[in-house]
Amino acid sequence: ESWRDIFGLDRHLFMFDLGGIDESSLMGSLELFGSKVIPAVK
Repeated sequence: ESWRDIFGLDRHLFMFDLGGIDESSLMGSLELFGSKVIPAVK
């Protein structure tokens, strides 16, 4: 069962703290988030 099934969730909010991180590291993190995390919670 997914969180959606158990708790009735239909929205997710993700926050990123951008302080002190260079642009290439930020973009790498966002790409990883998009390719690994988002598909896992769908």
